[in-house]
Amino acid sequence: MSLTEQVTAPKSKKMDPAVMLLAWTVLIGMIPVTLDTTITNIALHTLSVDLKVGLSTVQWVTTAYLLAMAVAVPVTGWLERRFSGKTVWLVALAAFLVGSVGSATSWDAVSLIVWRAVQGAAAGIIIPLMTTLLMRAVGKDSIGKMMALLGLPALVVPMLGPVLGGAILSGASWRWMFWINVPLCLVGIAMAAHFLKPTERHEHEPLDVFGLVLAGAGTASVLYGFAQAGSAGHIIKATVLVPLVIGLVLLGAFVWWTLQKTTHPVIDLHLFRIGSFTAACITVVLVGFSLNSGTMVMPLFLQQVHGSTVLVAGFIMLTQGLGSLATRSFVGILTDKIGARWVVVVCSIVAAGATVPFAFMGTSASWWVMCIWLFIRGAGLSGLLIPAMSVAFLDVPPQQTASSTIITRTLQQVGGAFGVAIVAVAISWAASRTVLTTAYHGAFWVVIGFTALTCLSAFRLPTHKAVS
Repeated sequence: MSLTEQVTAPKSKKMDPAVMLLAWTVLIGMIPVTLDTTITNIALHTLSVDLKVGLSTVQWVTTAYLLAMAVAVPVTGWLERRFSGKTVWLVALAAFLVGSVGSATSWDAVSLIVWRAVQGAAAGIIIPLMTTLLMRAVGKDSIGKMMALLGLPALVVPMLGPVLGGAILSGASWRWMFWINVPLCLVGIAMAAHFLKPTERHEHEPLDVFGLVLAGAGTASVLYGFAQAGSAGHIIKATVLVPLVIGLVLLGAFVWWTLQKTTHPVIDLHLFRIGSFTAACITVVLVGFSLNSGTMVMPLFLQQVHGSTVLVAGFIMLTQGLGSLATRSFVGILTDKIGARWVVVVCSIVAAGATVPFAFMGTSASWWVMCIWLFIRGAGLSGLLIPAMSVAFLDVPPQQTASSTIITRTLQQVGGAFGVAIVAVAISWAASRTVLTTAYHGAFWVVIGFTALTCLSAFRLPTHKAVS
């Protein structure tokens, strides 16, 4: 019997020790994945200068990662059922290790982008698989607490990532941003090999190859269109509209195909019949936009407009992580007690309100003022994804946990890529018509607008009373 099958939700408030061992094993493996993303964001300006390419090219270091991740996510469920969660976890971590070594040894921008895609494909399997393994190990009464624990690598590591990245870039080559993943991946592989137990395998379960191709190609095409919008500086262009239309057609065909299948769909779209799940997915898309767009634009603003060094920018960004850390545990507990709706509503208002001052800041802005607002913004952001993801699992049957994980994680990446592309469009379009400071102010207003939409979507989330 597997470890995930042996553990059950504890009746007391204290988490089962077996669940905690499982949790910490997979969380250790998550650290290099999360660390790599945050360090890369702080380094975009440095990469642009060192590789002698423009922002429209260097953004592919991030976009290729998201593209590959979105394509890999839909196959995770089948891989986990066919080869067992332990095997898939170990192979994915090894692939991320290979991608990190390749990125560290890249000789130009193109090779770096290719190896980043390898990392993204591995991350696209690691992230949803982590959630699937842990959600099966807890009961519904503890979902909020487990989601808060799941958020640790997505909170603490990004908090330290900009500072670590700034320190590396200040005293060494950017290549060390990827070399540091090597020992972390090796530790994660060793722990998983020792502590994880094989989950149940379904030897003869077929893979819906046609559905997978439609979903993967459609998602990739849509994300590629958004990325091209960032490179082109506007949306009304053939290189943007053609992949967008093709992607939407393929996704439409995927929906039709999947709804016709009665057995083994690559993604079970019938989950959208569950009202709480559908509401959560809408919110997750908007949260992905708010998180990724803000994560991209803030370090660039600090370095290009405010004139901060990469190390100073990293320390300033640290305060946003501290704000998230200050409220993370409280958000999980509150979500279990009162439900997700009012947690997301209040936190989205706080996050949007704390972003407004940046839409008016310039080169003379005080660093401590920025730190205060970033701390408040981080406190608000910590209450967006956890409650929304908790709702997504609340009414889903245990046997469909993997499918719900795949859908929510894919939508989060789609929202994130959409956010990066639209912010890039806003900056490029405005920078060609006005000063750079004003261009970034416009980008911040885009971030604020979508955070406000997150607030509106949260009113569709159930309250605790409605769910029960």
